[in-house]
Amino acid sequence: MALVHLQQVYRPKTVEEAVKALTPGPSPAKEGRAAALAGGTALVAPGGPDIGAVVDLSGLDLAYIRVGAEEVRIGAMTPLQVLVDAPELGNAAWGILPQAAWLEAGRNLRLAATLGGTLATAGPEDPLAVALLALEAEVILYASEQQRFPLDDFLDSREQRLADGALIAEVALPLGGAGTAAALARVGRTPRDRPIVCAAARLRLMAGRCQAPALALGGVAGRPIRLRQVEDMIAGKVLDEDVLTAAAQAVVSSVSPPADYRGSAEYRRAMAGVLARRALMEAAERAATVG
Repeated sequence: MALVHLQQVYRPKTVEEAVKALTPGPSPAKEGRAAALAGGTALVAPGGPDIGAVVDLSGLDLAYIRVGAEEVRIGAMTPLQVLVDAPELGNAAWGILPQAAWLEAGRNLRLAATLGGTLATAGPEDPLAVALLALEAEVILYASEQQRFPLDDFLDSREQRLADGALIAEVALPLGGAGTAAALARVGRTPRDRPIVCAAARLRLMAGRCQAPALALGGVAGRPIRLRQVEDMIAGKVLDEDVLTAAAQAVVSSVSPPADYRGSAEYRRAMAGVLARRALMEAAERAATVG
């Protein structure tokens, strides 16, 4: 749908100016709702006649990857291709992030699409959102003031927060420490297609036992989800055959996927168990080699 009612383009130089332009409210200079313009790859599809203005975020200094002492911070305007190519994200703890960004789209779209825009529009099977959930990412928003939320909480309230004018500024990833590794598993119609179901796991091995596990799934609910009950049941255990099998069975029994033309509910449920087990096993194998 074309933005035929577009009346105004804002080009803010600061985050505060961008938030002010995005915040709903009567304004003689703004007709209709204002929409954020990041990479532009997802704006036109959901655009509607109520969008009277766009807020061009390209002038904000929000494209970066910064590795600190306790976390990695990634600016919301960072293109997905930068995530794919970033050497600082290629280790065992974060290596699934470049992999997930690669799965988002072809190279031409990855050069334009941004991290923040992807999270603002991520669907139920979105591989990048699933990977970030497993990496226990936090989203840093600007509204009237800076706010910081676990990605899981942000996805729950995303539509309302963004409609109220909040702006995604950064994503923060905690450092995992020694013995931490992650893995991503997926199934699609082709090796290059977007996932039908995907699973991501991150964990730390200490004395051979699983510590601080995080398990996320896509394609089994209305949005990507964490499987916290499964995380609790494997924490502190050796991930042997019996534990992995029990975890996979718990995944299957805990999800109620929707059906669509790409996969029935039964298929998605079965794949959720298979992929969760695979992601946990691969993460444990990688953690054993980096401990």
